[in-house]
Amino acid sequence: NPRALDHYLRARALSGQLRRDSQDLAVGLYGDATTVDANFALAHAGLADAHSLLFTYWVSSAGNLEAADAASERAVTLAPMLAETHLARGVALSLNKNRDAAEEAFRTALALKPNLAEAHYHYARHCRSAGRFEDAARWFESTAELRPEDYATPALLASVYVGLGRTEDARRAQRSALERAERRLKLMPDDERALYLGAGCLSALGDTSRA
Repeated sequence: NPRALDHYLRARALSGQLRRDSQDLAVGLYGDATTVDANFALAHAGLADAHSLLFTYWVSSAGNLEAADAASERAVTLAPMLAETHLARGVALSLNKNRDAAEEAFRTALALKPNLAEAHYHYARHCRSAGRFEDAARWFESTAELRPEDYATPALLASVYVGLGRTEDARRAQRSALERAERRLKLMPDDERALYLGAGCLSALGDTSRA
């Protein structure tokens, strides 16, 4: 449905901004898309992702977890051969601490679309939360290769290297994150995430005044 697709594409653009107000708007637009076309699996997956992001960064409520769980389950039911639906399901299950089911969902998403960068990224976060730091490092490394503009992934990778005692690798990842964040800030000077992650990397690298 063209109207549902329009709602979905605008919601994706907003959700990618990683701002609280944009995420709230994305939830509304994803909801509109599923109202117009109840069988639009990607819109259900997007709705799940938006609620997962809200839970992760702004409102850690049971309501957001439940909404992410329900929307992702609906997405997989509608389109079990789409990697994006299993990815949304994996994120929701991981946030719900259902690690075995999340593992299966992430593995399915990666099997369906091996170069889906978002699947590499969220599986890395899942591994990190489960204390599997070697696996987390490997998947963050592949994410950084697939998304050369992404400044957040090398910053997260650095934290995993620190946990593994790989000091030189951590510093290399911090320098990469800083370079990427600086490129991002030239385009969007008010990107709060680039600012605070870049500041954290500067501090870790010893440039505390600039941090």
